[in-house]
Amino acid sequence: MIAVECKRVLREGLPLFLILAALFVAGQVGGQTDLLTPVLEVFLLLYASFSGWALFEHERQEGAFEYVLSLPLSRSRLLLLKAAPRMLVSGLLLVTYLALRERFHLPSFVAAGDLSLAYAAFFLLSLALSLSLRNFITAFFLTCMATLGLVLLLHRLDGTRPYGEIVIRLFPPLLLVPLLFWLRFRTFDI
Repeated sequence: MIAVECKRVLREGLPLFLILAALFVAGQVGGQTDLLTPVLEVFLLLYASFSGWALFEHERQEGAFEYVLSLPLSRSRLLLLKAAPRMLVSGLLLVTYLALRERFHLPSFVAAGDLSLAYAAFFLLSLALSLSLRNFITAFFLTCMATLGLVLLLHRLDGTRPYGEIVIRLFPPLLLVPLLFWLRFRTFDI
């Protein structure tokens, strides 16, 4: 099962690696790195969100959800087998971007750690929404609204802190949503 999932994730992720490479090369050749770096970072957040949301999308489209849930695997193991390849490819994409950003001294609006935390938050929130939302655009919009809403709320409550510190304080509450998802998934049935 993990081999099939790895192939599926790599097949989905390869075009995105190529898009990232094309955007990076376009920014380097055209000298527009100041404009394209934010686009690359938004692209990364979009991919993280898609990767988390698409966890069970293939089974949903094929009508194989009942079959997957009837496999002789615990729900925790099933979730691990489905999520691990997605986390690996998503993490590899982020590390690749951060290495390129460091190597070529690309300008950025956010620090590498803050981008990594936002990336993880987008992945995990979209993963938590994957069972209940069939439309990726809705899941991405809700993920953006939840993340930005919490950042703005924390900034409103304590306006003296910079946004980077707020993002770091934001991450632990966002981890509760996937934890609740895991608790719900353990008893999920169609």
